[in-house]
Amino acid sequence: GGGGIPQSAVIQADWKFMYDYETGKKHLYNLKEDISEKNNLADRAEHQAKAKQLAKLLTDKLKENSSNMPLSKTTNTYVDYPDGSPCNLKL
Repeated sequence: GGGGIPQSAVIQADWKFMYDYETGKKHLYNLKEDISEKNNLADRAEHQAKAKQLAKLLTDKLKENSSNMPLSKTTNTYVDYPDGSPCNLKL
């Protein structure tokens, strides 16, 4: 299981993008080449555009579905969306 870490994910073709809400860490995997998800490509320069594209796709899906967003334990406000945009939901 995921160990209770709040995260969201989206898969498009061979790519999987995951966003960890607690740390803000982005994960990008090429499932065709790395089915076990051991090599996070999100921070590699050659994959920045793909990570950004999938972060936007995931954000759009979360907004379309009015998904519940987790609260930050430190600020008691909703965390930002995966693309960095603020979550303006009312508490």
